[in-house]
Amino acid sequence: MTTVRLVTLNTWKGDGDYLLRLAAMAEGLAAIDPQVICLQEVFTAADLGLDTAARLASLLGMSCHHLPARRKSRQFGNRMIDSTSGLAILSRLPVQWTRPLDLPSDPLDGERIAQMAALDVGTGRLLLINLHLTHLRQADALRRRQLETIFAAIDPSDGWLAVIMAGDFNAERREPMFRRLPQAAGWVVEDARTAAREPPRPTLRGILRGGCVDHLLLYRERLSATRVRSARRVLDKPLTVMPSDHYGLMATLDLGRNIAGDDN
Repeated sequence: MTTVRLVTLNTWKGDGDYLLRLAAMAEGLAAIDPQVICLQEVFTAADLGLDTAARLASLLGMSCHHLPARRKSRQFGNRMIDSTSGLAILSRLPVQWTRPLDLPSDPLDGERIAQMAALDVGTGRLLLINLHLTHLRQADALRRRQLETIFAAIDPSDGWLAVIMAGDFNAERREPMFRRLPQAAGWVVEDARTAAREPPRPTLRGILRGGCVDHLLLYRERLSATRVRSARRVLDKPLTVMPSDHYGLMATLDLGRNIAGDDN
């Protein structure tokens, strides 16, 4: 059995007091010491030498696997700059490969991708999918298609210990898009909070009710020994500033091959 601590956090591009927020993110993440971090809205501005994922990886001593996306001109401070807002995985565990997955999109929103990565956890391989679904309102059907595209890209016969989908779903778990997910025979999907008996709390800052849109889904064989040990909201208190406009979610997972088997 292998235990892994994983955090997902939407980093809010280059908005707000970016440099202070970046320092607060690093401080908050160092305090909870995850082994794997999924980041969304990862800001880069080459002309200014700014790269959220690279900076956090350097400060935390983690490997950085960055997938730039959604390139356009954005406001940073009092000027417009060429920038990207992508996905990144930071890891202390060996990462065997990463690859992009194109998702269905809408011209009103623009490019949407997911980031797939194979991690070596010692007792086997973990498939990690970092995602950020469309933010468009009244787009539950599109988010559903995006999620179905992710499930279609998973091959359960590849021998994964488990599959984890983490990120900003831009939807609460009670919404129809989460019903009857297209799982393979003999596999189950679990929400980390539900499995840990943790009530949903807002992950959007400033919202007191609802607003729980950042999730971690565990996709595993029904007879697998893999379980969610705990799940909780993190980075939800100000340091010098609030780290982001989203709070983070951390889950601790026990990864095992099967209930009766030997993981040695």
